[in-house]
Amino acid sequence: GLRVRAHQLSGAWIINTCNAVNLYYGNNPWAPMYRTWYFGSHAKLGDPAILKYPGYEKVLTEVSELPGGYTGLAANHRFEQLAIEDIVHHPGVFLLRTSNRVRCYFGFDTFTSSNLHAFGGRAAKLVPFTLLLEAATYLCLAGPAFFFLAAAPWSFWRRSEVWALAGAIVVYASPYWLSKSHPTYHYPILGLMAVLAALAWKAGRAHPGWTWARGWVALVVLAAIQVEWVWHMAK
Repeated sequence: GLRVRAHQLSGAWIINTCNAVNLYYGNNPWAPMYRTWYFGSHAKLGDPAILKYPGYEKVLTEVSELPGGYTGLAANHRFEQLAIEDIVHHPGVFLLRTSNRVRCYFGFDTFTSSNLHAFGGRAAKLVPFTLLLEAATYLCLAGPAFFFLAAAPWSFWRRSEVWALAGAIVVYASPYWLSKSHPTYHYPILGLMAVLAALAWKAGRAHPGWTWARGWVALVVLAAIQVEWVWHMAK
């Protein structure tokens, strides 16, 4: 109903006009290699921070002057074109950013702590405690998921429900892996990861074939992701 009405008004089949601009935020000549979410929340038109990126500001200004403005269909097509051009002309950079986006996606949560820090005053004093709590809560879910999924016997991966759950995770996360990524965006998949981990644990008990070494390697990888995340946040 809503899509049909939108087509009647705009003449185009489209769900929203945010996908293209998000793709451009994380794939443009000025996008950070790791903090690919930066332009999604910073350096907007009128923000003094954008003055550090005159080329980027020029692009946003030109696009905002297209028919329909910054969120119009013309802007949507232009952002998509610019992002694809950057990806095609710099495939190596795109692959490196994508690798960074995938790892960043699995960093621990900081949403509550970031908001408390923004409030300042007494609220900001709680940040060390809330940050530790956020990290511990996330790792209590992600740790077993990484371990059991990596250590599970190969028979586990032949089950259709496993592929359905894993596919749902990839389908949901892939837009972030290709555009702009941040640990905040992984929240909806944590429940699915927990279910998969429980299924993997159950399969391993019913049909022995665990490869514990793979599980421990996965935990080391998860720990390295957290160290990298902290290092970039501390810079």
